[in-house]
Amino acid sequence: MRSNPSSRIPIAILMSCRGMSLSLASGTVGTGEKFDPHLHEAVGVVESDEYPDDTVVEEIQKGYAMNGRLIRPSKVKVSKRREHSK
Repeated sequence: MRSNPSSRIPIAILMSCRGMSLSLASGTVGTGEKFDPHLHEAVGVVESDEYPDDTVVEEIQKGYAMNGRLIRPSKVKVSKRREHSK
């Protein structure tokens, strides 16, 4: 039995043909924004006096959303208040 040649068409082509768009999850990450585990994946912690705990300090990799649904969370570094020794 032969395989269906359309099954080998890349998903990106099929999505564009169907009018679906894969877009950057813009507006979901901003420096100084509170960390949200539903939108962000913490890949590092940065000690900082500038930001409160659990605040996005840097975006490492953009996230993606399709049709308003998160496909991949943004990878971010999150702040932790620097402990001052007495």
